[in-house]
Amino acid sequence: MLTFEKKDATGPLVGELKNRRADNFAKFAEPDNYVLTNLSRDVALSRVKSYVEQMDVTFFNLLPILSLIEAKGWCWPSYPWFSEYIEGGVGLRHATVKGWLKTFERLYYSGIRPETMFAIGWVKAKEIAKVVTKDNAGEWVTIAQEQNTRMLIDTVRKHLAKKATDDPYPPRTR
Repeated sequence: MLTFEKKDATGPLVGELKNRRADNFAKFAEPDNYVLTNLSRDVALSRVKSYVEQMDVTFFNLLPILSLIEAKGWCWPSYPWFSEYIEGGVGLRHATVKGWLKTFERLYYSGIRPETMFAIGWVKAKEIAKVVTKDNAGEWVTIAQEQNTRMLIDTVRKHLAKKATDDPYPPRTR
């Protein structure tokens, strides 16, 4: 049974995982069977950062490939539709992947290369995709690099609100 021990005020909460949860948890354990009670705060925090960075690398490598597979229809004949390939072959929700691809393609066709997207990170890239165009791509990349995520979200939100009030042809209401 896995246990978490509280070593100091900043450590994890005291508690135990039940046997059934421990079995599920074991599949996520590292190959060297690292024991969680030996994991220090600093090591845990650095591993999370490392794993998140690996996720970004994987994510930014995955999206261009999925975009190409969809555009060229490479999932056929095994899967007649891209949605069937994503859900049946890859195991992801089609709606989620389409959202990712829409964001990626909007950034890519505005002139932002995948390397730049990776440099600013997915969360920031996803935010600037809401406002980026070919004309302002460089400006938004600079803003994303200079601001933290929270500030960038506020900047994009304010830009969208300003754009909505400046629109000479607002959407009609019923």
